[in-house]
Amino acid sequence: MTAPVWIVEGMKDLGFHETGNNQGIEKFIAQAHCGVPGDPWCAIWVNAVLERSGIRGTRSASSQS
Repeated sequence: MTAPVWIVEGMKDLGFHETGNNQGIEKFIAQAHCGVPGDPWCAIWVNAVLERSGIRGTRSASSQS
């Protein structure tokens, strides 16, 4: 059984740690097409993983999206 592509993509980010006021998330912002440095990065990261997997995310930095 093979893991879903978004799980495989998400695993590539294991070990990532933001620094300071959520700094270091710029690559995820670019991939996710949403958010700005300083935003909470949970939804940004999920959108980035979906987009890298070929699945359009919500393109919203809101965790409710």
